[in-house]
Amino acid sequence: MRPERGGSGDAPVIPSLSVVLASTPACGAGALARALGATGAMPRPRSYFDPRRVPAHAERLGIPRSASGFLDRYLNELIEQRTSRDGVFSVQLRGDHLAYLVRALRALPLGSFTSDAALVESWIAAARYVFVDRDDLSAQAVEWFGLRRPARFAAGPPARPGWLRRDLQEIRWLEELSARQRLRWQQFFGGARAAPVVVSGAEAAVAPGAAADSVLAALGLDAARQPHAARRQRPIRPVGSAAPETRTRWLEAYEAERSGLEEVAGARRRRTAAGSLAAS
Repeated sequence: MRPERGGSGDAPVIPSLSVVLASTPACGAGALARALGATGAMPRPRSYFDPRRVPAHAERLGIPRSASGFLDRYLNELIEQRTSRDGVFSVQLRGDHLAYLVRALRALPLGSFTSDAALVESWIAAARYVFVDRDDLSAQAVEWFGLRRPARFAAGPPARPGWLRRDLQEIRWLEELSARQRLRWQQFFGGARAAPVVVSGAEAAVAPGAAADSVLAALGLDAARQPHAARRQRPIRPVGSAAPETRTRWLEAYEAERSGLEEVAGARRRRTAAGSLAAS
């Protein structure tokens, strides 16, 4: 489906449905986004509010980074150019990217709102949320580490204890960040107009086509007439080039040491400093 483009003098594009694919890192949302886009029922949800990717998306929308009122233009052009002819807009939002969007919207003269959800829904018309959730946070953190450090991950847990603890400590911090993003979404949904459609991240990774079908049914969308439905059955690719047994070794090593790791970066240093002050 080709996007609508609002030209000079055209009425603004207002989506009849906006699909917000809410996620946390390495939860399976990428596979589901590809599957949803392949149905043709909506544009593929993309991470338009990942701060690292905003300049590239803006360039594709024809907005120079130096343009006055950049954020306002970026927000409006996304709706104009990325809403389908059937009136469906879609976006993928991780918990940390949600924070970026909220800050951007609060910088605009939109008035006051009782919640972040009310603020977001003042810009995203007819929003429906699809929350890709995982409750196996340890495994999710290990997979996120694999995406961040593919070479180290593929080599397996280091034999040297100091190097191993360094990597396991990073995984513990990633688990805490994932948990905080998950909590942020749960708090966000408390102020939303509609409850989210919840999708298992594990199921989305293994069978993205089936997960996409269930999402479309929940949203009242029809993919039966779309020509690309067969492409939706491709499962998610494994983390990096690592074999499944490598992932298992990392997970076993992490769970064996997890209780002795710091959940927040610098926590041990802060406690040591606080103890020193108390003793002085």
